[in-house]
Amino acid sequence: DTYENDPKDSRIFIGWMSNWAYARDTPTEKWRSAMTVPRTLTLQKNDSDYEVLNYPIDGIDAIVETGQSENIVVESQSAKTFSADNLNQAEILFMTASKDFQLTFSNTQKDTLSIHFSELEKMVTVDRSKSGKTTFQEDFHKVQKMPVSLPSTEYEVRMLLDHSSIEIFIDKGRYVMTAQLFPNDFFTDFKVQNSNDSPLELNNFRLSGVKRIW
Repeated sequence: DTYENDPKDSRIFIGWMSNWAYARDTPTEKWRSAMTVPRTLTLQKNDSDYEVLNYPIDGIDAIVETGQSENIVVESQSAKTFSADNLNQAEILFMTASKDFQLTFSNTQKDTLSIHFSELEKMVTVDRSKSGKTTFQEDFHKVQKMPVSLPSTEYEVRMLLDHSSIEIFIDKGRYVMTAQLFPNDFFTDFKVQNSNDSPLELNNFRLSGVKRIW
């Protein structure tokens, strides 16, 4: 038998978006945590090793209100800010060869969420310590760090934001980070900061809205 959303031998993964350290303490009233977007798992060979890639299923594209793509250049030691009414229901996607920059979401309540790519440390860091409601459990304050080995050529950064979560996919799912968030209001500003000595190029940069599914 077949059906409309038959995965056709794809390996589909969906994960629990929480942590037992604070799952019972999150500042919510009618629900506790959530699940990630469905993701396709694929096996890719890199040199002598195999890697499992973890990337949103193609069906996610159907609810993304695709925005216009543009090439962005942020000069050395400067920043560029993009604004929208509600970035907590959005997709941000771009290509870059840089490995040293910072992305910051903020709102009028001065809540901030920062994502830092460090070439020196070969690390991607997500700092949600000032992202809104964070004091309900001490582990929630901790900065999340992920070691990366990014290619010398361009790679993709794709971020999906919901009202209380962010899912970050780097290099088509070679590296993935997921974090719950409880901002006091929707994020409305997205700042790209370049602290490097050379210009930062974000190609095919796209900021898109995402439709509700219920």
